[in-house]
Amino acid sequence: MKQFIKKVFVISLPVFFLMISVNYFGDAANIFNREYEKRMAEIIISKSNAKYKSNYSERLLQKELILKESMNYDVIFIGSSRGMLLTSDMFPNSTFFNRGVSGASIEDLIAIYQLCKSNNKLPKKIIIGIDPWVFNDNNDKTRWKTAFRNEVNLFANLPSTPYLNIVVEKIRELFSFSYFQNSFKPFIKMLVGKREYPQPTQTIDNSSTLKLADGSIWYGTDTYRLSTKKIDEKVQSWLAGGAIYGLENFNTISNKNWEFFKLLINEMANNDIEISFYMEPYHPLIYEKVKKTHKMVIKTEEKIRNYAKENKIKIIGSFNPSKLGLSGNSFYDGMHCNEVAVKQIVESTNAQHGI
Repeated sequence: MKQFIKKVFVISLPVFFLMISVNYFGDAANIFNREYEKRMAEIIISKSNAKYKSNYSERLLQKELILKESMNYDVIFIGSSRGMLLTSDMFPNSTFFNRGVSGASIEDLIAIYQLCKSNNKLPKKIIIGIDPWVFNDNNDKTRWKTAFRNEVNLFANLPSTPYLNIVVEKIRELFSFSYFQNSFKPFIKMLVGKREYPQPTQTIDNSSTLKLADGSIWYGTDTYRLSTKKIDEKVQSWLAGGAIYGLENFNTISNKNWEFFKLLINEMANNDIEISFYMEPYHPLIYEKVKKTHKMVIKTEEKIRNYAKENKIKIIGSFNPSKLGLSGNSFYDGMHCNEVAVKQIVESTNAQHGI
């Protein structure tokens, strides 16, 4: 038996060594190496657009930017990818930066605010992206833990996360087979000297994905100018998939998250920050499903609107596309408007408020 165990160990050792090497050096999500985010931050701080092809940590990028940038912006956006098409052009006579991160949770909103506060980078105005999953206890949004644990703890007056806990979580990824699958191609490119890093560019073309100098995203004209047929195909695929993103088991508005949200708003108000809420609509077909099967989304908007009215906070947009006069071709998938629609939403709200 001992000989058998020894043979298994000897045979397994090279396999584990290969997995660890690929996961560490291939590092598909840049868990072990922040070089990618550092280079992207340098490009953006230099007022260039960053052209990229690889996955990167949007949260680590925000941390790098806030730590290293020298200027304070007049206006920032914090929220999810549903607000990442908000650009500086939509806020004339102000400096603007988009600090959105994909799938933002209440912890992400808190952490980015806390980072700005801790580094004396608080703006005059903050636009907060309101996504219904922010108030869903079952949203399974944990990406904030990769970069923002200590910021959330600081805001909530909790002890810092022990460094050992963070190290243990990283070590787990070294033995992850799914991470091995994602890291294999980057590992091969690293071996042959072709590891791709973000590149600066001043141009915006039809096919490249760019992180623009104002923090917003450019996915390429081909993404925004999809035919109505292609958009409908995407949406039908979403509908066939069952639950809508972040809304699984959304049975009640989270008391914990709502209290955190109010605490965040009060903290901003105490620092004389003007606040706006941004609600991006769902595609009309998705919204029809939302009304039938995800009624907490409707209740979330009602609760937000009542809170905004009580606290004199401006609301930009709505989850309901018909309220904004938007049709299916205003979207590029089930829950993201195209850039024309986003601009229309902002301009319409500004006109209502005489801006």
